[in-house]
Amino acid sequence: MLFPCEIVVKRFLPAMRAEITKELARKEFTQEEIAGLLGLTQAAVSKYLSGDYGKEIKVFEKNQEVREEARKIANEIADGKLKTRGIIRETCITCRKFRDKGRICYLHIRETPLDKYCELCKR
Repeated sequence: MLFPCEIVVKRFLPAMRAEITKELARKEFTQEEIAGLLGLTQAAVSKYLSGDYGKEIKVFEKNQEVREEARKIANEIADGKLKTRGIIRETCITCRKFRDKGRICYLHIRETPLDKYCELCKR
């Protein structure tokens, strides 16, 4: 049995971290700076930047909405408007949007023996 939150933890959040990391790197933040801002190790940042991570997050990484939300968060980090609490808040808001729109449901239904009309993720 797979819970919707497991999809968030194993796929959505790593995809958001990867995209925020890439955006900050484009803004010329160092790997060490990115690691400090996102609470990651420099090695994790390096993996995100090289694309050397599990295929599980590719579904979200390719999603235009994920990239747009990550870009917004990265811009606010770069502008000094978001620190740890704000990064967490904005990422959680983005996650909630994805759950409400059924973006998590799609994977949940595909990987769990549920009928295609299940909306547990939206509740």
